[in-house]
Amino acid sequence: MNVYLYLPPSPLNPAAQHQHAQRLLDYALQAEYGVTLDDCGEIARTALGKPYFKPTPLIANTQNRQEPVHFSYAHCADAVVCVVARENVGVDIQAVTTPKPAVIRRVCCVSERDSEAVMTAEGFTEMWVQKEAYAKFTGKGLTEGFNTIDTTDKSRFCPKRVFRYENFCIAVYSTFRGATRPQVQVVQL
Repeated sequence: MNVYLYLPPSPLNPAAQHQHAQRLLDYALQAEYGVTLDDCGEIARTALGKPYFKPTPLIANTQNRQEPVHFSYAHCADAVVCVVARENVGVDIQAVTTPKPAVIRRVCCVSERDSEAVMTAEGFTEMWVQKEAYAKFTGKGLTEGFNTIDTTDKSRFCPKRVFRYENFCIAVYSTFRGATRPQVQVVQL
């Protein structure tokens, strides 16, 4: 699984973030499956806002069986990230951020608050992106209280799916439990 990353030369406004996410999705689809965004139909949203292709495109796998194409993307002013996969997936990216005590109390479950890791900027940001990626994976978004998602539960959260790139933390959540860490592909759009 590849994670496609775009680092703009200057901060992007929200409209430009979304436009670059679409361009990065197109790039990832071409790189992974040899199809374009236009080939995949329209992007629709569930009632809770999770984007998906409508109708869901099917791509032949290595056994020549047709499988659906899933995707997830995330963006902030300084980065855009995208993953395409043959299974449901969620991704998030965030610049390393120092946590405020009130935010820790609001978004961390008890076991996370008991961990000293969330008190550091890196630990907190890694926890945050895991929760965001999981919320995108489930399609529930922010409707599920983040303090109910326990990222210390290693049966649900795979450490190989959380990693740093420069000053960013990236998390990928999927049902795929392969032994390898996703590879980051930095691209220019």
